[in-house]
Amino acid sequence: MVLGRAVTNFIEDRGSLMAAAISFHALFSLFPLTLLAVAVFGVVLRDQ
Repeated sequence: MVLGRAVTNFIEDRGSLMAAAISFHALFSLFPLTLLAVAVFGVVLRDQ
């Protein structure tokens, strides 16, 4: 019955909506993170 309770709680807590929100924010945070990584690597590797 643990699985049934887990599914019920998932539905009641709108787990699908929360998962979609996490995916959305993760996807759109990749672009600034990539820009930051390129800038840092550019500064570090510029002297070499």
